[in-house]
Amino acid sequence: MKKYYKIILIALWVGFIYYNSLQPANISSAQSFKFVTFFQNIFLKLGINISTDTLSLIIRKGAHMFEYFVLALLFSIFYKDFVFSKKRLFCYIFFSTILISVFDEVIQTFVVGRSGSIVDVGIDMLGGLIGIGLAFIFIYRKREKKNK
Repeated sequence: MKKYYKIILIALWVGFIYYNSLQPANISSAQSFKFVTFFQNIFLKLGINISTDTLSLIIRKGAHMFEYFVLALLFSIFYKDFVFSKKRLFCYIFFSTILISVFDEVIQTFVVGRSGSIVDVGIDMLGGLIGIGLAFIFIYRKREKKNK
C-alpha cells in the first residue's frame, strides 16, 4: 500500500475520533444510548441483568479503546515500512498514538458538557497498546519468515 494512502487512512481515522469528541454531551450520550439499549436487550434475553449506567460506562470506555486500538494499528502499518529497531518502532507508534489521545482530550474541554480526562488518555493508551502488541506479532512474524 502506498505511503500516501496510509497517511490518508490515518487522517480519516483521526478525523473520526475528533468528530466524536466535538459532539456535545447530549448528542454523544444519545449515540451511546442506542448501543446501550441494543446490548441491554441482548443481555436481558440471556438472563443477565446489568444496570444501564454500568453498561453505558463499559460501552463508552470500550469505544475509546477501540478507536485507539485501530489508530495504533494504522500507525503500525505506516511506520513498519521504515527500517526501525523494535524499540524505535514501538516508540514512534506509541507516542504518535498518545499525542492524538492527549489532543483529543484537550478538544473535549472546549465542547459543551464535555471535559478532558487523564483517565480517558489511559484507557485510550490501553487500546493503543493492544493494537501495537497485535501489530508487532504480525510485523515481526512476517519479517522472521521473510528472513528465513
